[in-house]
Amino acid sequence: MHSNILRRSPILWIGVAFALLLFGTWIRTDFAPLQHTTLKSQTEVITISDPAELQLFYGTLDLVPHTYEFQISEAGRFVVYIMMPESNPERVISAILIKEPNGKGRVTEIARLSGVSATWEKTYIGATGDTLLKGPSFDATLEPGVYRLEVHTPDNREPYVMQIGTEEEGSGYVAFLRQLAGFKQFLGTSSLTMFFSPALFVPFFFIVLIGYAVYRRSRVKG
Repeated sequence: MHSNILRRSPILWIGVAFALLLFGTWIRTDFAPLQHTTLKSQTEVITISDPAELQLFYGTLDLVPHTYEFQISEAGRFVVYIMMPESNPERVISAILIKEPNGKGRVTEIARLSGVSATWEKTYIGATGDTLLKGPSFDATLEPGVYRLEVHTPDNREPYVMQIGTEEEGSGYVAFLRQLAGFKQFLGTSSLTMFFSPALFVPFFFIVLIGYAVYRRSRVKG
């Protein structure tokens, strides 16, 4: 019955085809990866393979800092934002960025990102549909070399979120949905809030729109 309806209504057919096209494009859209940091040992260093790629790391400090390492092959822009859940009353999450020596020598301190002196402001993360508090940040050109970024607090117990990079390459739709569920759990919010994320809301809207259009047309022709 629905096929006859579509054949008799070119406008409806075009609308459905357009909605399906948009839906397919959305499914293939890349989303910023959500990486949950958990240490296997207190001395573990987390490697960031591409510091230019937009991605979010999150975790809870467990008595020791979380240390990230990345390599800059060519001089270029490096961006990092330190954030935390709104529910966290301790606004002390900080970081220090250092450059490893080329051979023997001492490390070079590049920047200190102080959470104590930062102005923590609400920021909306569009991909997840969550509001976090954004604190200290760093945005500058780094020369080639190996760098380490250490996230810490005075007692190393607080939860944090760290956004790095600017280039949107992404992890793919299905992978992002799996990561999103873990991120919601980390924030202590209900899994139902996943539906407020554009990653789920937009496809759901397309499905409802197509279903409603077909239903309404069938009622008219019925």
